[in-house]
Amino acid sequence: MFLMAVGLIRAIGDGLGTPVMFFFTSKVMNSIGSNSSASADVYTDKINKNAVRLCYLAIAKWVACFLVMREQVDSSVVTVEG
Repeated sequence: MFLMAVGLIRAIGDGLGTPVMFFFTSKVMNSIGSNSSASADVYTDKINKNAVRLCYLAIAKWVACFLVMREQVDSSVVTVEG
């Protein structure tokens, strides 16, 4: 039961990656469009803030994918051995 709960959490984390990435990418595009007439410092600050969020998302998605792949490898080893 514990492994099924962990697998569910991993799958949710893996599946939420793409919609969240689209959300942050739309924020970047909106920052580019709405702040193009702002000063260079404000413009750069908004773009950098959203770029950092995308990097955090990429790290979280990598961890979720790695854990899902790890679970699949572990289950295939058990299947081969058993």
